[in-house]
Amino acid sequence: MTAIYLHILSMSLLSSAALGAAVNAPAFPSFLFPTDITQVILTWIAEGGSLAFIGFLLGTSIAYPLSKLRRSSVHLSVNEEGILRGGMLLPWRWFSHFTIDPGSGILRLYSDFAPDLPALTSKLPEALDPTVLRGTLQKYLSNHPPVGKRAWFRSRYLLVPTMIATCLPWVASGWFFNRLTRELVLFLCAVSMMLLARFGVAVITWFGFGIKKLTPEASAASI
Repeated sequence: MTAIYLHILSMSLLSSAALGAAVNAPAFPSFLFPTDITQVILTWIAEGGSLAFIGFLLGTSIAYPLSKLRRSSVHLSVNEEGILRGGMLLPWRWFSHFTIDPGSGILRLYSDFAPDLPALTSKLPEALDPTVLRGTLQKYLSNHPPVGKRAWFRSRYLLVPTMIATCLPWVASGWFFNRLTRELVLFLCAVSMMLLARFGVAVITWFGFGIKKLTPEASAASI
């Protein structure tokens, strides 16, 4: 969760750099083209389109923590291929082991890439017997961490530093762009936010599932 919130904070900082560009001088002041309606319209489209895209990306990133405030139940189903959650099949090969907390009824499936990182956490329904679920899951996963050495970077302790190293250059570039003209700043910030969103999600899915992008196509290809 810390890495996710760091990513959201970075998106917010980069968007604030774009808002700060509102006071910058435009590349083509409208008074230079008082009769060129096309030039004025294109300038407004460039600025407005970039702002709209930045707002969309920021809103999408903020929507995640807000969705956590809504405690709606998520249905899970288990089969020989993996776990079906929210219409997406998560293959068993993405996970290393599982644990079930009998007191809180929390199911945790740990990443195969970083076995000390819970990749999927779910609250079990009260009507479900944890013993029955444990017996079913043991057909496909171990109920204890894997034994043996693994690469030093395959750990949850590297997730946050990796996220910081991923986000910091893009946030710094946004504030560096702030010295440029207004249209150029907005365009470059929009591009930077798109790349930051893509790389940030890639870091999380790589540590959580060992893949670059979590899509139905990726899950189907992994089976």
